[in-house]
Amino acid sequence: MIQFAGGAKFADRSWKVEQPGTFERVMVHRGKTKYRFFSPTKSHTDYAFDGRDDELPKDDWLNANPVNVGRTKEELDKKETWSGTDWRWAFKTALNMQPPPKVVYFMTDGLGGSNVELILDYNKKKAKARLNTFLMHTSAGAPLMNEIADKTGGRFTIVKNDGSTIPGDMYFGNKAKYDMELKD
Repeated sequence: MIQFAGGAKFADRSWKVEQPGTFERVMVHRGKTKYRFFSPTKSHTDYAFDGRDDELPKDDWLNANPVNVGRTKEELDKKETWSGTDWRWAFKTALNMQPPPKVVYFMTDGLGGSNVELILDYNKKKAKARLNTFLMHTSAGAPLMNEIADKTGGRFTIVKNDGSTIPGDMYFGNKAKYDMELKD
């Protein structure tokens, strides 16, 4: 599991986030390896990585056994957050995994974003993965999330506040109705 905002890191206790400035994040792995993300435009939706794409945060695949799932849940339960939303770093970090993923599940609040073509091109180059996208409690970013899923053979879904879901095709078939439901 990869957490992202102004940068990306794995949801594991061996990863920490340092925030030396308002628009700067340093992801630290095992207290040694550092990955610097910063916003050259001083925007919460535009972050750059201080390095090449092949130098993005790396970690090993984990088996989905009870111990690893529990540790990941503990990390997520901390609810540590940092500002900024630039989707490309989460996608690129996931697509750089070795071996490359066959399927990616991407959840967001829809705010922020990134260049969809950049994400799609990177996927073609690195993994050719099926990218499934989920919006949590909102339709913000729905066209972009739908495009990413559609062009990679994935599915786009909106998750409502009560946990029920709206498949992307149903959402776009009756957008006005679902947008009203999402405002509740």
